[in-house]
Amino acid sequence: MTTYHSIQLLDCANKAYTAHNHYYSMEYKKKRQHHSADPFSREFNQQLRFWETVIQRVLAFHTQAEEKRILRYCTETGYANYREIDYIAKAADTLTFCEIKLKQCAKKQELPSGYEQLSKSLAIAQCASLAKHGVLITVNLAALFGNKSLIPCHELATLNDIQLSLSQTTTGIDVVYIDITQIIPFAKAHNIITQEHIDELIESYHDYQNPMRRLKVQPPLPINNPFQELRSPI
Repeated sequence: MTTYHSIQLLDCANKAYTAHNHYYSMEYKKKRQHHSADPFSREFNQQLRFWETVIQRVLAFHTQAEEKRILRYCTETGYANYREIDYIAKAADTLTFCEIKLKQCAKKQELPSGYEQLSKSLAIAQCASLAKHGVLITVNLAALFGNKSLIPCHELATLNDIQLSLSQTTTGIDVVYIDITQIIPFAKAHNIITQEHIDELIESYHDYQNPMRRLKVQPPLPINNPFQELRSPI
């Protein structure tokens, strides 16, 4: 069994953490330097990262946010390891770790994406009594992209449901699914996003799904047939 020590929460701008990220970013670029990148996939993933920050800001309107979201810990090796928590809510002198997943067309699963990641973060945090409760939020984007939702409406959470879940002090992980249509009106009303942000996400999704849609339609070329020209009347 792995033992953890030197566990603490750090600010995202912590120098040791940023240096750690820079090192592994450079290593990744070296490995990928001879691989071509799909620009449409990259753009869509950048859009998803932006919308993750939108969800974080919406949650911050409903709960008190803990600014230090980097979980630092050491194992038997002695080296420092880092895990970024998407959102941490403070309530009644306790912390709740939150993992955010945005899905093109979410569906309920026995072990949802992000569950194991959140479980490990909580297991580490519990060793230092930092947190014992977690919330896994899956945001269903299907409505934006014109996809059929695979989750019945009565099984989707509201922002108030998530607020209640984030304020729990029990041990364990709550798994909630929420539709993006629940989030957009609130985010718009509080000037977190504009219609332009929504349109950019939709466009990047369709480009990612079908890059050929960006090809310009060329006018038909004239038939290159010199013998047909000879037959033409003078």
